[in-house]
Amino acid sequence: MRLMNGILRGYIVFLKELNHMKYMKSQMKQLVKENKDLQSRLKELMAENDLEKNFALKALYHAEVAEGGKYQLAYQALDLPKR
Repeated sequence: MRLMNGILRGYIVFLKELNHMKYMKSQMKQLVKENKDLQSRLKELMAENDLEKNFALKALYHAEVAEGGKYQLAYQALDLPKR
């Protein structure tokens, strides 16, 4: 029973964090590093809009991660404790 309460508490915290995501440059860089599609998209953003990498990363976050974006769960998974 104690284990179940702990798991349930952890899940509730996770659900609350779904709605309160923050941009973290290091986390976004890691996500891009692990994903070829995001690497290509980042390069496109930089070239098409003449953006520095830091600005392109933030733009990519808002376009592909935040607000239920395609890569939101992958981004959040980087924030979970390693086992």
